[in-house]
Amino acid sequence: MTAWSGGRSGLVFKYGLTLVLVALLVFVLFTSIDLGELVTTLSHGNPVLFGAALVTYYVTVPLRTYRWIVLLREVDLELPHVVGNLVVMLSLFFNTILPAKAGDIYKSHVVGIRYDVSRASVLGTTAVERILDVILLSGGLLLSMVVLINPFQEATNVGVVAGVVLTVTVVAVVVLLRIPVRWLPGRVRNDLENFLLGIRSIESSYVLGSVGLLSVVIWGGNVGRIYLLSVALDIGISHVEVIFVALLISFLTGLPYTPAGIGAVEVGGGVALLAFGVTRESGAALLLLDRAITIASVVIVGAVIYTVLHARDADILRGDPLT
Repeated sequence: MTAWSGGRSGLVFKYGLTLVLVALLVFVLFTSIDLGELVTTLSHGNPVLFGAALVTYYVTVPLRTYRWIVLLREVDLELPHVVGNLVVMLSLFFNTILPAKAGDIYKSHVVGIRYDVSRASVLGTTAVERILDVILLSGGLLLSMVVLINPFQEATNVGVVAGVVLTVTVVAVVVLLRIPVRWLPGRVRNDLENFLLGIRSIESSYVLGSVGLLSVVIWGGNVGRIYLLSVALDIGISHVEVIFVALLISFLTGLPYTPAGIGAVEVGGGVALLAFGVTRESGAALLLLDRAITIASVVIVGAVIYTVLHARDADILRGDPLT
């Protein structure tokens, strides 16, 4: 057995075991739900607000694209917006059907080949996006948790916590950028240098500010989506609780162990909603509607885009022209 075969078998076992455990947890959670009441809750939902939540999700796609374009410009690549939107949508599609954030690798691979630039540098810009997302989601979860635990928490204490998180992150990034690469083998050294070049796309204060603001708006859109769904189902939770649930769902969705965080979102989101006094049926209804948007619709839209592009190109993964 080759090293690759052994590694692949290990990955299959790892993800297979994760899926089994997640399926068991979801089964236990949903078998405690009154299906009749769940159907009633869904049937009484406001379809207009559900449609608004759906639109809110897809509005974030061009925002994600523009954020990535800003970073790619720093590695001397001007990605057309139309192409960028298609690639970002396909990356969401692959992240939804495959584990380990395969969509991120996909978009770096396709753009690198299509525009004859280092895939490692493109992957570096994608890594910047993920780092910023983790910072914002973790910080938002921490701050909302503090407010939920103690509504009268002094703003200075919250500021100190946020400052510590930001400082640790900045130090970690600086250390990463200072990694000596001269002693590495040629191919590895070149790839790492190109990857760090992509990471350095965030060095400019203008780029950092622009990308940071876009990230806040993107995740704010996710909060807005959950808020619209909670109102559509007449679930009475506070604004802070909506923020916490939305950021928790987003954070769990980004975990690489299952596609789109399947299982982790249902369990974690369900537990959080129960803790906020939401009934099992109302919580399950909200999660089902949200997953209809972030999983079912993405699979449908992504499959259509991929099928159309695949029909027009001999093989999109080869980097054939989109036109």
